[in-house]
Amino acid sequence: MESVNLNGDDNDEDRLTSLPNHLSHHILSFLTIEQIVTLSLVSRKCQNLCLTDPILTIEDSSKNGDECPPKRVHFLDYLVTFIKRRKCAKLTNLVLSWGITGLPFKETVRVMWLLNHAMLCNVDCVALELDFGKFPFLIPLQVFWTESLTSLAIYMCNGYLEFPTPYGFSHLKHLLINRAVINNDSLGEWISSVCKCLQKLWLTEIYEMDIFKISSQSLQELEIESCNLDYLEISAQSLKTLNLIKALDLSNSSYCNVYAPNLLILACSGNCIEYLTLQKTESKYSASLILPEAYLSKTDELKSLLSSLVQVTELSIDHMSLQGLYDNNCLPFPFINLQSVRLHNGFENISVPAIGHFLQGLSHNLKKLHMDHYLGAEADIEILDATRFDLKFWESFNFSFVHGLEEMELDIHEGNFEEGLVDFLLKNAIKLKKLTISSKHSIPTKLAHYLIAFVETSRHRAKFSSQGNKIAFGN
Repeated sequence: MESVNLNGDDNDEDRLTSLPNHLSHHILSFLTIEQIVTLSLVSRKCQNLCLTDPILTIEDSSKNGDECPPKRVHFLDYLVTFIKRRKCAKLTNLVLSWGITGLPFKETVRVMWLLNHAMLCNVDCVALELDFGKFPFLIPLQVFWTESLTSLAIYMCNGYLEFPTPYGFSHLKHLLINRAVINNDSLGEWISSVCKCLQKLWLTEIYEMDIFKISSQSLQELEIESCNLDYLEISAQSLKTLNLIKALDLSNSSYCNVYAPNLLILACSGNCIEYLTLQKTESKYSASLILPEAYLSKTDELKSLLSSLVQVTELSIDHMSLQGLYDNNCLPFPFINLQSVRLHNGFENISVPAIGHFLQGLSHNLKKLHMDHYLGAEADIEILDATRFDLKFWESFNFSFVHGLEEMELDIHEGNFEEGLVDFLLKNAIKLKKLTISSKHSIPTKLAHYLIAFVETSRHRAKFSSQGNKIAFGN
């Protein structure tokens, strides 16, 4: 590792430490923590280089238990000392991945020590992946007291996670908890009282927690997925994005109340839709809905759900949910504020009238319409008789939205119902500026002819392109 000396003098400076720090630290990122510790013993310069690395990744190389527990404890002791030697050298990112083996208490205590001392390095982001089995892990309070810490991600591998007594103030902005057992129903209240600056919160696969109540003035994005809650209460003045995905327990009569006056995006799927009460919002927002099958036969609940979406400006809905609304005579519904719609469509014949009745409720405020198909096994696809849904079929609905429509994207399957719909839109959508038609197979000839004829007679000067499975008009 010796460098060349042009003067002919001896030079003990190695090439690694002679590089700019950011390059040397990038090289260290390819080493394991064991190799970094070994390198720090080579020389004072190497030690200083290792102790000033702003990114520290500690991964347990013996999670499978090949290494004896006393050696693991001794190595953790050395890591604690190693971090102590950093003193206050800045850490931007700390990643700690560790799984305990034969000495759970000793290893857990040392992991907590390690975190405490790492926090003295003014860490910005911390990611923990801990596999402690049934041995609970208590997050050190120092983690939340660190003013520099803005992001904390905790992956518990289905282990038990505990939080300290709510005390003090945290500057944390992003918090993610994944695959954790939290048998404490006050987690939401704990976050509300300690994390006053929190902007984004993700809870995924949280077990044994029945109640989650959160009240926050700063929270802007919240996602709760697969948590099996009995009681969910959210009050968030600044909340803009809310994702609820199988958040509630199907076996119990659950409660879900949301107050979010500034909500912009709502994605709701699974059992939570049945119990969701969305208090009146002051602003318009977008929503994504996938209704559970058991919910599709409840007419009163479906009508109540539609009424709560009156402020929605962007809506994404799958074909099964659309079918359920149609079967329960909930369509057409006056979505007067909708400006953008995405329909995820299937291949059942009955879905075509459902689409027609849904579109009938849209107003001239609609600007964008996107209809896409997801393809299952080819053997399961039923080719629809396009002649049943011709131009006259679509004209019979007397659509209002067509007068304001400016952009449309259509993903089709050859032989389906879209020929009549495209023919209708091209004849009546006078403000249409962009149209894209794509297919898994080649574009049907009739559709291509419709679009070419439209371009030739159109007053808009826009680009026209055609490929085997895609044809487009617009800027």
